Amino acid sequence: MNKLAIATVALCFTAIGGCGHMGAELAGFHDGWRRAIVKGDGTSAALASTDAVEDCRSAFGVDATRMRFALTSYTYGGSATLTKERIVVVPEGLAVHSGDHVAINVLDCRLPLKTLASKP
Repeated sequence: MNKLAIATVALCFTAIGGCGHMGAELAGFHDGWRRAIVKGDGTSAALASTDAVEDCRSAFGVDATRMRFALTSYTYGGSATLTKERIVVVPEGLAVHSGDHVAINVLDCRLPLKTLASKP
């Protein structure tokens, strides 16, 4: 192993508490999961005037009229200034409110949002 590789491994274990932790954080990221903030929620009709760039309501067809959705905002591109809005399905029985921190999947519209225990 060269000196640069050894220094990189040492830095992982001392500066951030081990590279294994980083891998666990990124596992969901590679599967499309992103941290997001709820900006509003309601039925498909209640969010009708929203101009979100990404809208998952169409993935549910006619069933969307009976489902609850949330307008969410997430960052992309590794920058806090680059944000997108996405309308995602809310699981039945889950209460979400504006300002809640959630996880959304940006690769599969059929996957409902998940609540996060605390702020990211």
